[in-house]
Amino acid sequence: STWTLTAEGHRQAADLASSPWFEGAAILAAGPEPKMVQSLRPTAERLGIDIAIDDAFRETEATWLPHEEFLSSVTQLFASPTSAPAAGWEPSRDAGLRFLAGMRSIFLSRPDDDLVVCSGGRALTSLLVELGAVGRDVAFSCWQSIRMPDIAVVDMATHGSPVMLHHFADTS
Repeated sequence: STWTLTAEGHRQAADLASSPWFEGAAILAAGPEPKMVQSLRPTAERLGIDIAIDDAFRETEATWLPHEEFLSSVTQLFASPTSAPAAGWEPSRDAGLRFLAGMRSIFLSRPDDDLVVCSGGRALTSLLVELGAVGRDVAFSCWQSIRMPDIAVVDMATHGSPVMLHHFADTS
C-alpha cells in the first residue's frame, strides 16, 4: 500500500508518541507501508531511536473489494485461518506466523529490549490469534474494535502463554 497519513493522522501519531506504553521501548519496527513508518516517526524522534522497516510486519496481502465483500472476507480470514478468503488474500495463519517470525528474529538478537511494532490491523489481529492472546472466535470483533491509531500490548516474557496487558480500544 502507498497510503500515507492525513494531517489528522500525523496529529494522532504525534499524540500517540506520548503514550506511557512506549516508555522504555528500545526497538521500533514497522511494516514497509508509508503510513506505518509515519505513525512511528514521532515516537522515534521522541525516543531518539531509528525505525527498523521489516516486511514481516506488513499488512496482510489483500485485493480491493467492495465494502460488504471486504467485511465478509475479513470475517472469513479469521474464521478459516489456513485458507485465503478471497483471490489474492493471504491466509490469517500465514500472516500471523510471518509476523511472529519477524518478532522472534528481533528477540533473538535483543532479548531484553522492549519492542514496539507498527503494522496493519489484520496482520496484528492475526498475530494476536497465533499468540493465543485473542481467541479466533472473537478475532473479527477484535479487528473491528481497532481505532486508528491504536495500541495492543502483549507481554511476551511470561512463562506459558503471552499475556495481553492492553487491548485495542481500551482507554485505561
